[in-house]
Amino acid sequence: MGDSLTELEDSQAAETELYASLKKPGLSDSEREALIQKINEQSTVRAAAYSSLAKAYAGQRKKTNLLTEAATQQLQTLKLVEQQLNATKASLSDKRLEALKMVEITSYSGKQYQAYASFLAACAGVAILYVVAGWAAPRLERRGVPFTAWIPQIVLLGGVIYLITRAFDLLLRRNDVFDEYAWPAAPRSLDKLAAANANKGKIIDVSGLPRLCVGSHCCSEGTEWVDAKGCVVSASPPSKSKGDSTLDGQELVTLVQDKAAAAGDNMNDFLKSF
Repeated sequence: MGDSLTELEDSQAAETELYASLKKPGLSDSEREALIQKINEQSTVRAAAYSSLAKAYAGQRKKTNLLTEAATQQLQTLKLVEQQLNATKASLSDKRLEALKMVEITSYSGKQYQAYASFLAACAGVAILYVVAGWAAPRLERRGVPFTAWIPQIVLLGGVIYLITRAFDLLLRRNDVFDEYAWPAAPRSLDKLAAANANKGKIIDVSGLPRLCVGSHCCSEGTEWVDAKGCVVSASPPSKSKGDSTLDGQELVTLVQDKAAAAGDNMNDFLKSF
């Protein structure tokens, strides 16, 4: 391609010079015909150079198309490989989740089985203790041991209470995580949990409780606090101090909450505030 461009430039330069020579006055017919012949030769050379350039351009364009097609095919191949990798990854992820789920189910079933086995063992233990108590009570009573007749009933009552607590413990277990409890009053959704966490109301409502007092706060004007007797009539004239005031239940809870908020996570500061 470089040689064709050089030939084209040289031919155009030579043709320009020939046209300039042809325009000079005083040329004979033979000289004019010679110049025209040379101009035609340069035109033939220029046409051959253009034809060579066109062929070179067509060849380069064909190579470019082939490279484009090859790149497109490689891109499609990469997409297919990516799809296969994603499918394999999803399959492995599903298998992993299934394996984890099976492990959770197996762990839950194992813990549930152990809990039920322990509960049945407790039932058997209570039954054995009741039988032993029923067998031993008459013999102890014949020997003069007092209150032995009540031993079977006491064993039975204590065993029933114990088994009831164990049964409630099993009933309150979650269906998916056996080590956690599903409390009836607990929030069942994320919205309810967020609403419960955002509630800034008082934890304990003591508005209906009677007025509470501690130590000298219980003494009215003219009396004083004695540890052994409580509030007694003061022998000295009454003096009003800063802390001598009776606190009701709501004020006491508010005071504790304010001091806890001021102390933050530092328990020592909270205790020193009192």
